Amino acid sequence: MLRLPGYLPWMGVIFLWGAAESSIVNFFFLHIKHLGGGSSLMGIAISIAILGEIIGFAIAKRIQHKIGSRMMMVLSFIGRFIWFTAASLITQPAAILIFQVLGGISFSLIHAGSVAYVNQRVPGRIGTTAQALRGSVFLGLGSAFGALVSGALYQAYGSAALFRVMALFSLSGFFLALLLRSIERSRNKNAAQ
Repeated sequence: MLRLPGYLPWMGVIFLWGAAESSIVNFFFLHIKHLGGGSSLMGIAISIAILGEIIGFAIAKRIQHKIGSRMMMVLSFIGRFIWFTAASLITQPAAILIFQVLGGISFSLIHAGSVAYVNQRVPGRIGTTAQALRGSVFLGLGSAFGALVSGALYQAYGSAALFRVMALFSLSGFFLALLLRSIERSRNKNAAQ
């Protein structure tokens, strides 16, 4: 499984997503509080993000058929980059609500896209193991690394700076995913000829 061409670099993409995502999980509410928002706003923000996830998962199969699983992952990073940039720039806490649907949709795109990618690449007999590895990279290694980095950044520079750095993580993930997709398309095109 690990020797499949391109598999490990795509796990690196998923790692970057998990690292950036952990900054939201661990510091989003603190960011809202820092901006002057209360617990009601936090609840509304999460509810809107969940609505975005529902929308994203509901349309994921159609998106996958149109653009493919790898492109879904590429697009998820664009959504996250916009979300992080907006979160780092706003000064009114309620303004975050505008971007929460995008955050939920991008979350569903990375999950649906990465699950589909692993299903396409890995033989069925080890599919469950491959999905467990994907989940471990995303929610385990990436999340743990991201929490450590995010904690240090938050402590030293505050939540706005943290989210600016995570915007750069997301932008890096976008370019890496775009590069990998391009390489794989070239490889498949050459193999077909």
